[in-house]
Amino acid sequence: MSKRKLSTQLLMGFAGVVLVSLGLVSIALGIVLRRDYVAQAAERFGEDVDLHAEELRRAAERGDRPELDRLCEVLNGDFGGRVSLIGRDGSILADSISARCAARARPDCLPMVRKQQELRLQTYMPLNETFTIRWPIRLGPLGPATARLALPIGPVRQQLRHLYALLLGTGLAASVLAVWLGVRLSRRLAQPIEAMTTGAERIAAGDLEHPVQAEGQDEIGRLGEALETMRCGLRSNLAAITKERNQALAIVKDMSDGVICLSDTGSIIFANQAAALLLGRPQIPSSQASFADVSVPEALSAAVHQTMELGAEATTEFGDIRTGERVVRVVVTPVEDASVGTGRGAVLVLRDMTEARRAEAMGKELVANASHELRTPLAIIASTADTILTASDSEPEAVREFAGIISRHAVRMERLVKETLQLTRLEGGNADWQWEKLSAGELVQQAVDLLQPAAREAGKTISTEHASETAQLKGVESLLLQALQNLLDNAIRYSTAKSEITCNVAASDGNVEISVEDEGPAIPPADRKRIFERFVRGGTGSRVAEGTGLGLAIVQRVAEIHQGTVSLDNPHGKGNRFTLHLSNKTLTGCVSPKEDRRT
Repeated sequence: MSKRKLSTQLLMGFAGVVLVSLGLVSIALGIVLRRDYVAQAAERFGEDVDLHAEELRRAAERGDRPELDRLCEVLNGDFGGRVSLIGRDGSILADSISARCAARARPDCLPMVRKQQELRLQTYMPLNETFTIRWPIRLGPLGPATARLALPIGPVRQQLRHLYALLLGTGLAASVLAVWLGVRLSRRLAQPIEAMTTGAERIAAGDLEHPVQAEGQDEIGRLGEALETMRCGLRSNLAAITKERNQALAIVKDMSDGVICLSDTGSIIFANQAAALLLGRPQIPSSQASFADVSVPEALSAAVHQTMELGAEATTEFGDIRTGERVVRVVVTPVEDASVGTGRGAVLVLRDMTEARRAEAMGKELVANASHELRTPLAIIASTADTILTASDSEPEAVREFAGIISRHAVRMERLVKETLQLTRLEGGNADWQWEKLSAGELVQQAVDLLQPAAREAGKTISTEHASETAQLKGVESLLLQALQNLLDNAIRYSTAKSEITCNVAASDGNVEISVEDEGPAIPPADRKRIFERFVRGGTGSRVAEGTGLGLAIVQRVAEIHQGTVSLDNPHGKGNRFTLHLSNKTLTGCVSPKEDRRT
């Protein structure tokens, strides 16, 4: 569709207004002129009829048809039309045309002419192209009649032709003047608007360098100033945004971590080269390519789908160093556009965890190997110390003392090795773990029965409190039993003499809580944050001297395997209470060894 300039549209508008105005004026003048002509003729005709009414009446009384025809011709006068007398039965009593015909005929032919004219007047009245004016009159014995004037419109048309010629000349002059004024006015109005339109189109196209020309103090001038102010503001803001964007892109582009940005439709907005390398591709297509078309591990696709659908952060890891694959950890974070209000995108951050996993594997292997190698000499040390103690009656007192030291440390080292191996197995996972439905009360009772002899030997008692007798959970019995034994063993070791240790089971809101509370020295708040880390021991000197620092780390790992947590608090201002928070949901709520991946 062609676009016309505003000046052309204004000019055509002016010309159209002039032409329409002239046409309307011509039509109005024609109607007014006709009405005025007919009104004046009707007024004159009525006056003439009233003036000759007496003569018409006397002629009618005499039955003098020629006189009536003559009077009709007199009434016609300078109207140039036709005047007839119409009886009440519709017959023509007299007519001005008959008088004219009689005036032209020879005297000897008058009777025949009048007779033929009377017959003709009964059937024919040439009233085309006329206005009809009727005036009532009484003709004596003939009764009421009507004087009819057939007024020709020829004079009116002649006057209209003169008027139209005058209007045409005037209209042409007015049109020329209107066009001249329209050209000047349209240019004055259109030029600044066209300039602003050009400027707005440049701004829409992204060209913010050309200023918008605006002159004048009227509304158009102020509009141009506002448009120029907007252009300057947009240029400044765009420059700042571009600078920040370039800086961010430069940083993200050179990052060792991979970054992929997705729109709410799953299209790739941005991807750096590191992301392509971590996904094993030469490059990742952008320019609104769909992420679903990129070949990625199934775990990554599932994490992206979860984030896009639920709006929750998801973390996944793929690859296996045992098969020589690169291990990549991906964190998928939802990104919502508040300005739009709809849709949810995502940002993927990929990190190469190959070296970290290799180091972890080497560390675990080293610990496992070292622990295995230490077990044999430790066993020899322990057996030797036992031999010395057995023969202590014949040995000096010093030998007994040193033998006791050897025995205690050997037991401690053996325990350290044992717990190190346990933690290593927990970290690596075990496909043979049996997940089953367990009774929390029975599980606690088993642990208490195993540790009750040690508690009595230390002069302490263990009591159980079951707030929920039917509390059940899903898990690995051996792991949970080991965790409870570690908590009870710590309570026996570090609580004061003749104190009581309490085990409690509670269930609420789909969760099971198993707590072990002692009356020993409270662990300082500063040590509580790191108490579950490896080889960290908090509390008094005796607490530091004994123990391996791995028991609580094992407890925490067991809780994590069961998708639970372990906490430490001091509810009564003394002693320590360790609580396992576990779920009693189905097996699908637990973390299988193959699914568990720690960073």
